[in-house]
Amino acid sequence: MREPFVLVLAPPLRRGDIPRLCASLAAALDPREPRPAYCDVGTVAEPDMVTVDALLRLHLTARRKGHRLRFRNAGPALRALLSLTGFSTMLAVDGADDG
Repeated sequence: MREPFVLVLAPPLRRGDIPRLCASLAAALDPREPRPAYCDVGTVAEPDMVTVDALLRLHLTARRKGHRLRFRNAGPALRALLSLTGFSTMLAVDGADDG
């Protein structure tokens, strides 16, 4: 198994950034070779619906490549927003305090 791929979301996140992030993820994941994939969202202090859109699109990009993307270091605000929107059960999100 190859080394994990880690994508770091750096604020401010704009809607126009999402295609570039998805392309970067898609280029890094080979459907023929399993590879752990993570998206570090620890720097996202003030999440909004653009953040949720980005996470969902990244999730779908990974699934299309046959991989599972885990989001790590999510702060309370992001976890609350995902819960409020109903996406917390769909996305694999690890909180900053989950160790």
